[in-house]
Amino acid sequence: MIMIRRANRMSNRSWIVLLLTVMSAVFGSIWLPELAHYFVVTPSVSGETIARFRDTLSHPGSLLDNPNIIGVVSVPLRSSSSPIALAEQVLHGDFKPGYDLRPVRFPMVADDLNARGPEAGLSLASLAVPSILLDAYTATGNAGYLEAARQDILSWSNLERHAWLPLAYLWNDHAVAARTGVLLRFLATYRRLPDLDESVLREVLVFAMRGLTFLAKDSHFTFWSNHGVMQNLALLEGAAALDFLPDSAAWADKAMARLQEQFMWYVGEDGFVLEDSPGYHRVGIALLEAAIRMAKLTGREVPRNWTEQYVRARRIDDALARPDGSLPVFGDTDGGVSSDVHRAYAGELALAPACPPLQPLVYPISGLAVIWSRLNSPSASCRMAQLVVKWSHWPGHAHQTPDEMALTLWAEGTAWLTNLGYWPYGAPGRQFTDSWQSSNAPHLQGESPIDASRLVSGAQGASGDRFALDLSRHAGSGQTVGRQVLGMAPGQWLVIDSVAGEGIVPLEVVWTYPPGVSLALLDDGQGFRAADAQGNTALMQIVGGPRLEVRQVRGQVGSAPGWTVVNGMPARTAGIVVHQGDSPRYLATLMSLAPSGAAYVQGARMIEWLGPDRWKLAVSGSSGIRLVERDGSAIAFSGGVDPGSIILSPMPDSATSRASDHRRLTEALSKYPKWRDIYAYRLKLSKWLLWAALSTLCVLFVVRRVPRLSSVQWPRLAMVTGWTLLLAAVPAYLST
Repeated sequence: MIMIRRANRMSNRSWIVLLLTVMSAVFGSIWLPELAHYFVVTPSVSGETIARFRDTLSHPGSLLDNPNIIGVVSVPLRSSSSPIALAEQVLHGDFKPGYDLRPVRFPMVADDLNARGPEAGLSLASLAVPSILLDAYTATGNAGYLEAARQDILSWSNLERHAWLPLAYLWNDHAVAARTGVLLRFLATYRRLPDLDESVLREVLVFAMRGLTFLAKDSHFTFWSNHGVMQNLALLEGAAALDFLPDSAAWADKAMARLQEQFMWYVGEDGFVLEDSPGYHRVGIALLEAAIRMAKLTGREVPRNWTEQYVRARRIDDALARPDGSLPVFGDTDGGVSSDVHRAYAGELALAPACPPLQPLVYPISGLAVIWSRLNSPSASCRMAQLVVKWSHWPGHAHQTPDEMALTLWAEGTAWLTNLGYWPYGAPGRQFTDSWQSSNAPHLQGESPIDASRLVSGAQGASGDRFALDLSRHAGSGQTVGRQVLGMAPGQWLVIDSVAGEGIVPLEVVWTYPPGVSLALLDDGQGFRAADAQGNTALMQIVGGPRLEVRQVRGQVGSAPGWTVVNGMPARTAGIVVHQGDSPRYLATLMSLAPSGAAYVQGARMIEWLGPDRWKLAVSGSSGIRLVERDGSAIAFSGGVDPGSIILSPMPDSATSRASDHRRLTEALSKYPKWRDIYAYRLKLSKWLLWAALSTLCVLFVVRRVPRLSSVQWPRLAMVTGWTLLLAAVPAYLST
């Protein structure tokens, strides 16, 4: 009653003021968190600071003395063109970053950043254009390139300083880290000019300091990804190069503390970077190497575990790297031969020796096996084949893809079996990487890649040149999907995929060959003969039940099979899709490799199938029929000229390591909560509420003009009450 009496005494002007205040509070609850997240104080740079910066020229040994080694986080730009050619493209308006067809305007124009794909947007916000121009200036000494870099950097600085809300990739974690090095390179180069403009030094220095302050905010720390490592490396680089600034020590301390935390979950116990691919393992090695180097440059003591992790990780990379420089393609790994898409992070890495050691390297905690073996070859003393099997999956980490139990096969300079690879972000088809069909891992037809169903257990064994892996995982439908991989003889491998459990769901495998390998269907329709450009051949024979379907595919828009990625570009290639409809619920694939001029095995037949651990298979070849038989944990080879057996032993359970990793990530999440990027949703909600606000004000105007309602206060009270409820509900809704 008291509220109503007071409401009756309020004038219409007071109601409008009250309503506008509540409405402003509602819109503030939507946008203030966004503004606070991206806000950093613009530092002031005094003349004394500039003088100290200029004085560093007389003190050799500073990181700024060698601009060529600045840029610990590389600008993510893929191009085979020379810096000079790219610089000319920039100056003539012909430069097209990433996969964009629209050239970049020069100097930078803010409107030009809209509607760019992720590859192009990230490159531009990382200051790819000034980086290209600086490279061209270094190569030629042409002052025009340096002046052009100055223009573009100042345009970016003006945009960044006056932006209130995120624009494209302006404040992306990777972009801010990468452009730090570009700005330091410019400062190191520009300060040596005899006729420099100190206002330019001040502007660029402020730009760099804003970025470093931004990276130091814990709310921006991407702790679960390699991007978080990059953020801290940029802080260390800024602290080392700008050690005359009062904040430099704090930046270095922050970076060292966060890196020490992050390296507890970034690299697995046995050395594999837990970002689910050989490609990002190599990125991790480069980042570890850079962290050690930058810590020393800031005068910090390098923690012992960093060096230990680096050594273990390099050993795995040496096992994975092939003599031609390529890597096994799993998850986000590029299928290029002569270079790796991330190699610029670390410079040239040592390639594997021409004849790697013949010993199975199994990393059960990380979920990786690398097996090098001999090939029968009359023409050379060292013919090597590499088979890699991967079954890792670490929920909560970046770049996790559904490829548990996938494999690759490389021999004679050809990747005979591969996977989809690092499909570029923003390019049509990126969604392929989130499906089981992106890899040759065994899966159920239509199976969803649910984290809870993807833990793998297994056993391993070896005897002489033979080896065996037995892996299995639980599918979301309650069944168990398994894969057994056997190395039976030089150039001969057997893969048995199976499904067990209630219900019948078709088993599916997608085998992908790289471009340059031709396929021909066998006469019986249950296998393929592959050939590379050197005349080497590989035979794949598939054994299954009566409803076995084997078909060749080539890449088509909207379908994952028949695609792979080479040097950053998706390429159509040959693939095989295999279905096993019902009982017997297995697929046996015999792979035989014959170097040019040699003979290969002739056929395979399943004699008996009683389950994944009870079966017998016959292999026909030039030396007669050999039998391969499994009975529990024993696999026996009989017939032919080389009988023997393998006893399988359970691999260490990774459950403890996974639980520890999950605990660390959970603790980190409580300390560094993930920022929910709902900018687009905030904008959409604001548009709806703006219409509601205008409608409310219109109703208030009508109430005022209608004589019978002008003295009645309850409509006004109802509107204020409604917006007050929105003030309570909107923040709660946005936080869910």
